[in-house]
This record gives sequence, C-alpha cells and structure tokens, in this order.
Amino acid sequence: MPPTDTSKLPPPRSSVQTQWTDAYHVHLAHLPTIGGFFQIRNARGQISVPALNSVVNRDTTDYTFNVGLSPTSISAAIPSPSTAEFRRLSVAMQILLWR
Repeated sequence: MPPTDTSKLPPPRSSVQTQWTDAYHVHLAHLPTIGGFFQIRNARGQISVPALNSVVNRDTTDYTFNVGLSPTSISAAIPSPSTAEFRRLSVAMQILLWR
C-alpha cells in the first residue's frame, strides 16, 4: 500500500478520560490521623483491540478509595533520630524485605 493511499486505513477513533481525585485528613482527639484519597475515573470512546482485529466502544467508570493511619509520636518522650539513624533504619528495612 503506498503511503499516500489512505482508503484502507480504519476510520479515526478517539477516547476521553476524565479523572477526579480528592484527599482527606481526619483528626479525632488523641487518635492517630486518618488520611487517604477518593478517586473517580471515567474512560469512554473507541479503542482498537489488535488481538481481536476489532474496534470496541467503551464507557468505563472506576472508583478508588484509600485509607491509612499516620504514625504519631510525642516529641517530648521520644527523641528525634538523626539522619544517619534514619539511613541505617532504611537499609535494615530493605535487607529485611529482600529476604
């Protein structure tokens, strides 16, 4: 097929993705801080699926919810570690995770 012959090409396709993310933090009295995010993602349009040799219409919505507890410390009771101590702790954690 010559490069100027576009008659055998498939019609154009387009997809649109919309995403909304919001983070939150909850502070309750003396409890650790609760934080996370909520996300909505919508993808719609036409996509090519070469394995099926077809064009597929899609309208997909995904919801993601994340929650976690932030660590807390009382600075008067727990001394603040130095940068070198953080590095040693980080290396020790990596060694434990690789085993």
